[in-house]
Amino acid sequence: MGWSWSPALDPASYSLVDGDSSLVIQAGTGALLPGNTYLATVTCTVPGGSPGSAQLAIVVNRPPSGPACQACRGGAVGCVKTGQPVLDSFTFACSNWADAGG
Repeated sequence: MGWSWSPALDPASYSLVDGDSSLVIQAGTGALLPGNTYLATVTCTVPGGSPGSAQLAIVVNRPPSGPACQACRGGAVGCVKTGQPVLDSFTFACSNWADAGG
């Protein structure tokens, strides 16, 4: 069994597990760049048989964008940004954000 990528990925950004039958992409490695499409291909051959392959296109969405977000203490009049640890709850809001990729 073999894996290939188009465009190629840094081998340090993923690992093969379960006898190379599963592929795990490491989070936070920057392996998959926003806005790109990657084609993963797995090929295997059964002894005495013909090779077979399967492909999967992975589309990486661009992150959403918008104005600055804000955190406000719950139950306060207006947006109060201070409170007591553990006792007060805050609401985190990102208004008018857009995600061009859906």
